[in-house]
Formats: sequence, C-alpha cells, structure tokens
Amino acid sequence: MMVTGHRRSRHPRGAPAGKRTRRSPVDSSWYSGRSRYRTVAVTSVPPPVAPGHGATPDLTSGSGWSAPASGERVSSVDRVRRPVLTSAILAALASALAATLAATGLPAGADVAGATATAPPGTPTARSFAGTPTVGPLFPPGSATHTCTASVVASAVGDLLITATHCIAGDAKGYTFSPGYHDGVAPYGSWTVVGAYASPQWVRRRSPRFDVAFLVVAPQRRRGRLRQIQAVTGADRLGTAPAPGTRVTVPAYPVGRDDRPLTCTARVTERAGYPAFDCTPYVDGTSGAPWLWRGPRGWTVVGVIGGLYQGGCEPWTSYSAPFGPDTLRTYAATVRGARTTTFPGPEGDGCTTGL
Repeated sequence: MMVTGHRRSRHPRGAPAGKRTRRSPVDSSWYSGRSRYRTVAVTSVPPPVAPGHGATPDLTSGSGWSAPASGERVSSVDRVRRPVLTSAILAALASALAATLAATGLPAGADVAGATATAPPGTPTARSFAGTPTVGPLFPPGSATHTCTASVVASAVGDLLITATHCIAGDAKGYTFSPGYHDGVAPYGSWTVVGAYASPQWVRRRSPRFDVAFLVVAPQRRRGRLRQIQAVTGADRLGTAPAPGTRVTVPAYPVGRDDRPLTCTARVTERAGYPAFDCTPYVDGTSGAPWLWRGPRGWTVVGVIGGLYQGGCEPWTSYSAPFGPDTLRTYAATVRGARTTTFPGPEGDGCTTGL
C-alpha cells in the first residue's frame, strides 16, 4: 500500500517529508560540556571488537535508561518519517492494518501502520515493550497522534533531543515529546519543543546524508523548581556512525496513540554508503528512533532512523544518515544557542514502490 510516498513518518499537510557514507574517523575531543553534570566528551564508536559490543539490554524493564537517582550525576554528552495528515486518517489506517500485528509478534492493541509486506526469511522481528525513559514519541502541534520518535541526547544544558530532520515542519515550535510513553501514559510528562537545529546542507539540498535534527525543549517546574528534561529522564551520549557489525538496539514508536513502542537489537551493515540494519516491522512513525550502542561508558546514540529513502522503503530494512563531523557541528551549534532552523516543506522519499 502506498502511504504518501514513505512508511516512516507523517506530518501535517504542507509540512516536510519523512529513510551512510563511508564511516569517517572523527576526533571529537574538541567538545567538552561542563555544568552541574559530569563532563564527558562526544565519542566515536569503535568497531565491533571493542569492549561493550554484543551487550543486549532488557528493554522490557527499561534497564540501561533509568532516571537518575536523587543526587546522581548524568553524563553531559554520552528516532517521523513524514508530516501528519489528519488524526482521523491515521487512526483509520492503523486500524485497517492492526490485523497484521499477530504475525509480527506485537500485541493486538498496538496501532502499527504499514506492516503488511512480508520480510525476507530469517529477518529478526521487533517486540513490543513498555518503553524506556530517554526515548519517546513526537507529537505535531495540536495532534493526539504521534508521528515520529525522538530521544534525549546528553548536553551541558540538559534540554536536547535528537530525531530525523524529515520529521519536522517549520520552526518545530509546539511539537511535544513524551519520554517513556506507553499505553497512553506519559510517566515523565510531555515536554514542549521551543527550537530546532539542522545542518545547512539539509536546508539547502535536503540531502539524506544530513537527515539529523536536534530539538530544544522547555524546562518544567517540578517540586517548586525548574528542571531540564535530562535531569528527569537521563540522557544518552552522542557518538558517530557505527562500523559494520556493531550491535545496536532501536526503540521506536510506530504512528498511533495510546500504544506501546517496539524494540529490536540487530547488527549494522553498510548499504549504498549508509548504515543499515534489518528487523521488522519498523514502519510509519519510527523515523527519528535512536540507534543505541552500549559501550564501556554507557549508551550512545550512533544513528537515527532516516537518511536514505527517509529511513527505508520496506519495514524490514532501516537506514540512518552517517553521523560524522557535520553532525557534531550541528550539535555544537545547538548547545551554544545559534540561530534556529526553519525546516523546508515536504519532498518525496525516492521510493518507486512502498507501503
């Protein structure tokens, strides 16, 4: 089934559309944020033989992403696919495809659109789980249907999210993010986006190599004082593109409402110069989902679903833009409060056929 050209994201009418190049070693020691949190440099991701590879977290319990305990420090640097149509259309689409969920191992209550195609034999299958504190769905302004995925990325200020640029329309103000969301419950609250940043290369050419965006969310008053999101949920470090063979875990939210996320751990490959992984069904709404690698210093975001074909033309293969020097420059510009980005309008994903 063709769904506005791409399976990964949905945005409001008139907003932008919603899937690596060779991995480049990056010396990231130029950045070191300092605040009330511990200072940690942005790190490159080592090859699969490095310590920490092969670790598979139990995402059913959310272990590895727990919120900081009282007095605990948080690392300072350690995932729609297209703007939404209307809530009624999305709900109808999700309902029409709900019958396919039994074959994927997901619960009947999960509203997953675009999961009707058959994956190649041997493709890993994602499972439903109860969510994790640093990852959540992204809701367009005024919508009760989430259309993309985002996650908290560590910074000195503690107010940053990472997602895919094709998930965002305009200046992004008014989008909301609900970390740890499941079954219609937002255990850590809903946080309002007040600014967004992307590479100038994306704004000028909408090159899939630069399909990465950083969002700034406003603080919230909790127990009488303002707190940034990182202090409430914790955060994952920012890294660079993973080498082929690296194991990544990808929590993501298919488009819907009152539902649960899915997760899968898979090995990274390289296809057409982009990082990729195989697991099904990463469908509409999973754009922006973080590729999380567990290294010796904790969880690191080494990609987000996006890039080639705005994340992919089939639900069993997902791509990421290759994180590298440009990603780190955009991150640094976000941290220092440079001028925010106005995101261009919709554009096709390049898929000749799709769901």
